[in-house]
Amino acid sequence: MPNAGLIVALQQSQLFAHPIERFVLIQTHISWVLLTGPYAYKLRKPVNLGFLDFTTLEQRFHDCCQELQLNRRFSPELYIGLIHIGGTLDRPRLTRVDPRQPFDPAALDYAVQMLEFPQPQLLSQQQSLPEQALLKLAQELAHIHTNAPNSPTDATFGNPESVYAPMQQNFEQIRPYLDSPKQQAQLQRLQLLTESEFQQHRTLLEERHQQGAIRECHGDLHLGNIALHRGRACPFDCIEFNPRYRWIDPLSDLAFLLMDLQLRDHHALSNQILNRYLEQSLDYHALPLLRLYQAYRALVRAKITLLTSGSSTEPLAAPAAKQYQAYIDLADRMLTPVKAGLILMHGSSGSGKSWLSQQLVAQGRWVRLRSDQLRQHWQQHTPELPRYSQQMNEITYQRLLEETESLLRAGLSIIIDAAFLHQAQRQPFLRLAQQLNIKPAIICCAATAATQAHRITQRLRSGKDPSEATVAVLRGQQTRYEPLTPEERRHAVTLDTADSDQVKDCLERFAQAFE
Repeated sequence: MPNAGLIVALQQSQLFAHPIERFVLIQTHISWVLLTGPYAYKLRKPVNLGFLDFTTLEQRFHDCCQELQLNRRFSPELYIGLIHIGGTLDRPRLTRVDPRQPFDPAALDYAVQMLEFPQPQLLSQQQSLPEQALLKLAQELAHIHTNAPNSPTDATFGNPESVYAPMQQNFEQIRPYLDSPKQQAQLQRLQLLTESEFQQHRTLLEERHQQGAIRECHGDLHLGNIALHRGRACPFDCIEFNPRYRWIDPLSDLAFLLMDLQLRDHHALSNQILNRYLEQSLDYHALPLLRLYQAYRALVRAKITLLTSGSSTEPLAAPAAKQYQAYIDLADRMLTPVKAGLILMHGSSGSGKSWLSQQLVAQGRWVRLRSDQLRQHWQQHTPELPRYSQQMNEITYQRLLEETESLLRAGLSIIIDAAFLHQAQRQPFLRLAQQLNIKPAIICCAATAATQAHRITQRLRSGKDPSEATVAVLRGQQTRYEPLTPEERRHAVTLDTADSDQVKDCLERFAQAFE
């Protein structure tokens, strides 16, 4: 059984097969982490906290193996291997072993060997975040989530009751720490809003559970568990000790990171990461749950701030009180309904619709639905239809309308990146906006024919865009184009996407409209 004696005994340079710069011991409530310079060694404490039990050597061995297996999905470069600690307490012996080998009851203990990195590499320690690395991480997460094992539909993981239980628990565990009537009132309001949001989306939660959307995720994906290593944002320390906290909706996993970014006022970056993730996962159906999941994650961090800052019978220190209030206020904003917005991009291929809509996404707030991307995905179910056939166009716009209605009703602001060349395509969206009391906008993108042809050629040559429209498709669009009606022009903004001043004015207009 690990004890203080073993931890002291391990702090001898000759035991290790690599140079030792110094020994630094870090303790958490469940582990010892021994830092050596090149590597860190993590041992479990023999504790039973209810939600985890490390009291036996075999349990600690199993958890070490789980930690390696699960975290290597995210950052294999950080997780080196399993260390068998043998010998005696006076003369311990460290050996790297295959985690697939049988448990050795004669071992003194087991440890996980990790690459050690300086604390300033933690994203939670950085004032200026690595935007490109985080956008790349969003793509990687979408791939990991999509390919992760999915929970059997008869399992309790991810069903509505198991989603709501920890949310309810947050309020029960926070309440004893609050002595201010104002704080108690805010917490009670948040509890009622959480219950209301949960009940509103209970059917969607059940659908995702039944459809196998619940996946084996990270479970604790905040900036303090992501390190910048050699230019890559590397998640680590996923929840391995309790499967209930990692078998979750992937959007709940992502929501933790998005919430943490918003807490630090990185709202635009949070929105870009969300959109980059969705472009890879195409899991737009889950988006109505985002506010609930983000509020839940903020309340988790609020609770942890209280639990790690002292006793419920003593006043909180000022820094902890400020941190708690920041999380609670963020949860409040997440659960407070906001006015949704709707933008229809409009223009033929190569007119700059996708480029301009991406500039709007980068400002924050907007979720973008791209017809080319979704068309590409939906065509997999109807491969007999040419991608730009009339029937495929009708299917694409109908499904875009269905997705848009669901997201607008959930209070999300949507940009639809599609050509919208025909009145019959535009009118259902404008009627939907009117029905939901939303003032829509149509951004009409224009460019010279030569510019459009050049853009299309360059796009096809790069192979990095989902659009497969050719110059021939563009010519066909130009012959079938139906101008905006007088009523539609009331909602329209027209600009030349090659004119930087016009683009700047457009971006400023829509940024101000939703401040």
